Amino acid sequence: MTAPWDPYAVLLAAASGAFALAWLVQTKPVEITALSWRRQLVLPAALAVRFVSGARLPVVLASADWIADGPTLTTALAVGYLAMEAVRVAAMMPPASRDSVALPLALALGVARMGCFVNGCCRGAATSLPWAVDFGDGIARHPTQLYESCFHLVASGATLWLPRRWAPPGQVLRLYLAAYCAYRFATEWIRLETALATGNHSFPGGRPAAGHRACGPLVA
Repeated sequence: MTAPWDPYAVLLAAASGAFALAWLVQTKPVEITALSWRRQLVLPAALAVRFVSGARLPVVLASADWIADGPTLTTALAVGYLAMEAVRVAAMMPPASRDSVALPLALALGVARMGCFVNGCCRGAATSLPWAVDFGDGIARHPTQLYESCFHLVASGATLWLPRRWAPPGQVLRLYLAAYCAYRFATEWIRLETALATGNHSFPGGRPAAGHRACGPLVA
């Protein structure tokens, strides 16, 4: 029986709720609180809109299908960040203002990956580790969704700690995105999509998987 809802729509709604709640309740930098509410909403709105469209970009380029396949997170982050930076510069907002979306983004992605685990998408390659999960295909696999969810939730705590320690204003979001790229590059080898795309888990004899290729522009 087919579910009466689109699982990706449910994930988007849950992640959006987490993002909005965290953005509202967090302690924002003085550079943000000094702005009007309308200007405060500019950056999260730009990030959210381009994040959703950027997630589908590889699907469109590969198959010209905007709906059938799932989103690509690394591309979404790259497109969303670039759009947000363009809006920030155009609106003449200080660099520190970008940090206001670091905590909401990390929490939203942590929630979204939990939804991926329930949905069974974005699962890992086969493994014999004791915590492997069978997602219904009879194969014990890495629960890569939970690995990534833990990363984002830990990172959300780091976004609260970094500004009080040593991160310069405006660099918290960048450090989080760079750390995610490092994490994603390291764990891409155990994702099912990588094995299917390359035929193996290494570059020799194949090509870098989509997650690896998207990490370069995001770090840059």
